[in-house]
Amino acid sequence: MMYWCGLRYGEAAHLLWDGQNIDFGNNQINIYNSPPTKDIPPFNIKDYEARSVPMNKWVVDILTELHAKADEKCPFVFLSSKRYEIVKTRWHNLLKAKKGRDWENRYMLNGVLRNFKSRCRAAGIKTNLKITLHGLRKSWATNLANSGKVPAHTLKELGGWSDIKICEEFYLQSSDANRERACEVLNALAQSEEKVGV
Repeated sequence: MMYWCGLRYGEAAHLLWDGQNIDFGNNQINIYNSPPTKDIPPFNIKDYEARSVPMNKWVVDILTELHAKADEKCPFVFLSSKRYEIVKTRWHNLLKAKKGRDWENRYMLNGVLRNFKSRCRAAGIKTNLKITLHGLRKSWATNLANSGKVPAHTLKELGGWSDIKICEEFYLQSSDANRERACEVLNALAQSEEKVGV
């Protein structure tokens, strides 16, 4: 989900089966601030930018399958019932402590990066780069940008960045393929101009 929809770790961890986060009718994931309830901690979006992200068929199929198997006792898409009980206990303890500490999105899951790295090794993925969960989001953005079909302002909206400069600086990296496409476009323009005698 983080790769195919460009979600941040905390956004994916806080997705609920509430009919609003996962909108099967419009094939989109809606990311927005959620106030706390008695048994569900709050979720605050980074940069405070609510957004909707389209789901491709693969994502819809996976979520449909997960929803069919979901435990009714757990409102979260990617938490097991056991993990939800741990989160709920931690949330209740934080409420009782009243020490002014805020809930942090990272409290939702445990050992995710370790499991991700283990699965990458099992899949035979080898890289000299540091493997991180955020790399999935970066890959999503870079691949969309490199497709040449997604304008920067659209990518900014889909990714939920507050500033286009942040999006461009960290996520829109040029590739050799983009350079080749640029040359092909210029060649095609030159040929069309030659034909009309410009």
